[in-house]
Amino acid sequence: MWANTRSSLLETDRQTDMQADSQVDRQQLSGNILTFFVHSFDFALSIHYPCCLCVIGDVQGAIDALRHCIAKYCDPLVKLKVVHQSIGLVNESDIDIARSFNAMIFGLNTHCNNRMGKLAKEHGVKIVSHRIIYKLLDFMKDEMENLLPCTVQRTSTGRAEIKAVFNLTGRFAAKVAGCVVVNGLLNQAERVCVKRKNTIIYEGKMSSLKQGKKSVHTVTKGAECGLTFDEEVEFEVGDYIECFTTKDVREHVRWEV
Repeated sequence: MWANTRSSLLETDRQTDMQADSQVDRQQLSGNILTFFVHSFDFALSIHYPCCLCVIGDVQGAIDALRHCIAKYCDPLVKLKVVHQSIGLVNESDIDIARSFNAMIFGLNTHCNNRMGKLAKEHGVKIVSHRIIYKLLDFMKDEMENLLPCTVQRTSTGRAEIKAVFNLTGRFAAKVAGCVVVNGLLNQAERVCVKRKNTIIYEGKMSSLKQGKKSVHTVTKGAECGLTFDEEVEFEVGDYIECFTTKDVREHVRWEV
């Protein structure tokens, strides 16, 4: 499914770029530097995360090398645009153009002086420079991936089957699930879900976990226990309780350089 989505995005990207090509203004700047001013509708039509770059090199060969590597980029997740290129040290004009496009400046074999560095910081323009092209491309790739939202990876750490249901009355009234741990371990500190025939009917936290009358933090595989939830849950015998952890996983762009 993910591969199909990427293919669909890539086809949309080709169609969008064909439309955008006829809408590009080319303005010749001093020193025979060509800047491409792309109309805003290019990004409005795009369903990607836009990433604009200003490419600076000490010589034209450095810029050509960077552009050659950038031309190999084809992942539709992030729409990569080189909006400006120039030769020499990073100057005020470079920073102004980067600011207008909300672009980052990437320099190969070049840098900026203290005054330009301060100006870039004041305008919120990020400047990354390196003498090694592949190191610079790694920085570029990291910045592109930072634009992407993280996906949530969920890992099951324990699973228990509900064997009995007890309804406590009085001062400590509660509905208790009598369980046997069938895999991993139950951990009261982790989030849990209740599953019925692979359908999640509750997700939240345990309010108590006991073995006999003793409160415990964890219960291992094969052991019996009783537990309650933070909220009222309509569980029944045969349901499963699963402990899980989650972590944010960063997406990666495909770029073979």
